[in-house]
Amino acid sequence: MKHRLLCIFAVCCLPGLTVFNSLALAGSTDSKVHAVVFYSPVCPHCHKVITEVLQPLRVRYGQQIDIVGVNTTAPEGRTLFEAAIQAYSIPEGRRGVPIVIIRNYFLVGPDEIGSGFPGLVEFFLEQGGSELPPIPGLKEQIAKDRAQAAQAEGRNAGPSGTLKPGLADSYAQVSLFARLARDPVGNSLAIAMLAAMLIVCWRVVLSLRRPAQNTLSTGRDWPIPMLSLTGLAVAGYLSYAGIAQAVAICGPVGDCNMVQQSEYARLFGVIPVAFLGVAGYAAIICAWALASLGSGRIAQTASRTLLAATFAGTALSAYLTFLEPFVIGAACLWCLISAAVMTALLWRSARLFRSGAVLPDSTWAEAQSSEAPDSVRPRKACDGKS
Repeated sequence: MKHRLLCIFAVCCLPGLTVFNSLALAGSTDSKVHAVVFYSPVCPHCHKVITEVLQPLRVRYGQQIDIVGVNTTAPEGRTLFEAAIQAYSIPEGRRGVPIVIIRNYFLVGPDEIGSGFPGLVEFFLEQGGSELPPIPGLKEQIAKDRAQAAQAEGRNAGPSGTLKPGLADSYAQVSLFARLARDPVGNSLAIAMLAAMLIVCWRVVLSLRRPAQNTLSTGRDWPIPMLSLTGLAVAGYLSYAGIAQAVAICGPVGDCNMVQQSEYARLFGVIPVAFLGVAGYAAIICAWALASLGSGRIAQTASRTLLAATFAGTALSAYLTFLEPFVIGAACLWCLISAAVMTALLWRSARLFRSGAVLPDSTWAEAQSSEAPDSVRPRKACDGKS
């Protein structure tokens, strides 16, 4: 699936810019429609827009349409993307890829682009064409890359003039340093979080090998449901963004939309990974309730389930956190919050497990023993004096 996605982005012949048709830098429209698409090579929604909307339009209209593709994962592309946001006053909640800009219109997401862009192309063709969108720095960047783009097209063009697969600046070929440099603050935070999670996991494993100590009371396990509700809210929001294909509000750190639009954000390419978070936090709340309010075998099983669920959730969060800086090249602040919450739940669950606060078997056994007849109560060993 990953290699297939990379092949689809074969049109990406430059780190910052790609031209799906021949470049036209003249100020006049020349009866052409000029448009810009901002995309990410790891975005399945961008994949859908390019293959199902833009490529068919190029085949249909040929030289009448010029679509400039801007790779937002490259430094030059990111600069142009920020310039476009300012020039078109794109609101915070709509600053995710793919975005198509044509003249004074911008369309966000596969549904909006698929339904609106073909009609705009036809409209502007009837009007005699449209100029390249007035994005600061766009024409200069195209002029800078024009010679390289022409050479790449010449080497890879087929008889029909269409670009062949295999031309892309493959995302997998981007160096590790370049990935980390895309989002230095967010990636540094993700690496620090990953290190903290590994340390906590190791400490928990070591602590479980030591004898249990009854140092906590059941009244002090309130952080578990509070943390779980926090994690449930975060996972629920990311699930909504994935289902509705909405642009998530990322905040000042990282690029959560880039992470959400990567192939790693969906299980088997269909189910958003955030669904696992919703199910996991819900299971943790249920296990905590049974462990705290139940008794006997039910409470014992629930307490073990609580520890196992938080450990599995932390392991999964660690894996996803690893992918952000080292594979995707961007961090998701919401994901990091969820990872921190799950790690805190693991730490708390392990302490409660060792303390016996959620393991009432011992107190239950003592109560049963105290209520038993004298004939079945355990007797002291003979000291030889009776």
